[in-house]
Amino acid sequence: IAYGDLIPVIRTHRLSAPAEVVLKAPAEYRILGKPTRRIEAREKLDGSAVYGIDIRLPNMVYGVVQRPPVFGARVVSFDADDALKVPGVLKAKTIDVGVVVLARDYWTAKKGAGLVKVVWDNRQLDELSTAGFYQEYRELSAQPGMVAEDIGDAKVILASGRTFFEAVYEMPYLAHATMEPMNCTAVVEDDSCEVWAGTQYQSNDRTMVANLLGLPESAVTINRTLMGGSFGRRASKSADYVTDAVQAAQGEGRPVQIIWSREEDIRGGHYRPLFVHRMRGALDDDGYPLAWHQT
Repeated sequence: IAYGDLIPVIRTHRLSAPAEVVLKAPAEYRILGKPTRRIEAREKLDGSAVYGIDIRLPNMVYGVVQRPPVFGARVVSFDADDALKVPGVLKAKTIDVGVVVLARDYWTAKKGAGLVKVVWDNRQLDELSTAGFYQEYRELSAQPGMVAEDIGDAKVILASGRTFFEAVYEMPYLAHATMEPMNCTAVVEDDSCEVWAGTQYQSNDRTMVANLLGLPESAVTINRTLMGGSFGRRASKSADYVTDAVQAAQGEGRPVQIIWSREEDIRGGHYRPLFVHRMRGALDDDGYPLAWHQT
């Protein structure tokens, strides 16, 4: 029975919490204290486990994207003449993030993508820098900011003259560096789309694909494979690696698999956020935390 199906039962019978709960005897436990076997362990050991990059579909082609030199840059124009001379290269076209080259295998697509000459509009985004972000964040951390949570009298205690400690902790932008290269396979029809990917956020991916194609979400199918060490990268709110493949597959009438090189992922993927935390704290006479303020 689904949890949602219990709602009418609760409303109808106006159930209340029991005064006493009879606990299951330890001898009857089936889960607590029992060893658990991973159902996919054998597949991983014998090599039969299917990850996103293992997907093979009839008539499938591969795509590699020449990505912008800075985040947010846009293609002004491109020259793919040299790329199209590479045997096995089928096509070059623009998608939102850059120029995708389609070919009969990944290596050919990668060679072709490297030969495309692109004129980019960097939209002044190349003026941004890590040093600039750090400076902005450090200045913001010294301001009151918006209140996320306020419990007790931390500010009063810290302003009372009591000895307190202050420290600033900084964490840089970091690439997730997934173990399995980023990838996604998609096929787009007139009224539907099907995707194969190792994803941590399939519900959002389906919404993003549906919005991109102007389709109802019921027309988008997400086939979720195993994924190799994503560390949050495959939970992208923008579903960038999924929408890249979907755009590449539009108008092709066959599946397209986009694979990211390690260089693409490090330079052009979504990073873990940069943080600057400024923390102040006071201890009572026994050395226990008395106040904590963080921006």
